[in-house]
Amino acid sequence: MSARAAGAALLLLAAAVCGAGALELVQLSSSNFEHETQAATGQTTGRWCVLFVEQAAAGAEGAEAAWDTLAAEVEEMEVERQAVFAKVDVSTNPELARRFAISQHPAAILFRDRAMYRLPAPLPADEDEARHLAMDFLAAGGASTPGTAAPAGATGDAAAAALEAAAAAARRLAAALGETDAVLRATGWAAAAVGLVILTLASYLGVHLNFNAAEPRTQAAPATAPAAAPAAIATADGGSAKADGTAGGKGPGKDGGGAAKERAD
Repeated sequence: MSARAAGAALLLLAAAVCGAGALELVQLSSSNFEHETQAATGQTTGRWCVLFVEQAAAGAEGAEAAWDTLAAEVEEMEVERQAVFAKVDVSTNPELARRFAISQHPAAILFRDRAMYRLPAPLPADEDEARHLAMDFLAAGGASTPGTAAPAGATGDAAAAALEAAAAAARRLAAALGETDAVLRATGWAAAAVGLVILTLASYLGVHLNFNAAEPRTQAAPATAPAAAPAAIATADGGSAKADGTAGGKGPGKDGGGAAKERAD
């Protein structure tokens, strides 16, 4: 396999790996530009033909349509015309416009062999004209314009992408921790409520059991016959009766004897 054919195969593989597939236009932004194109860091992902367009600029629709067509036809092109076709919306990525000194829209840059080659700007507003211009430029390898080294970003796109990824991960972690904290708080309150109920029941049961243990146990006295009259009373009554009997026996006799003695006198 020739070096050019190998480069073309790598180019198509890069397009698929970048998530756009061979038939779609790759969308680039400040966060992924360097990671995808490696414009200033080696260009191991192949040749890139990047369209810089502002939505409100004249000719934007024709250039975008041309790049969409080029991306769809890339597999059918001659090897020398193949590239990964991509687009940057400079209205939402002004730092990329400053980095590559884009002053006219639409504009296009070919990135290859660690250098960049500018297509004549602005690109034609007509879709077919813009497409043919790009294909001829790619076939010549950008030889019609001098190549220059691709400038690095102000802080480096790779670093910016890494920082953005770290910030996104931190946001996801904070959200997860927030949900976990809410669950833990709710669980803690529920556990506290259950514990309070258990302590209340245990306290009540403990007091009740202690009260029952301290309460004296009594037995009912067995039923008995009516108590007899006290002996003193019986004795007193008997004595009274005896005294009366004595008085009844002796008294009258004594009284009678006295009366008889009085009559005899």
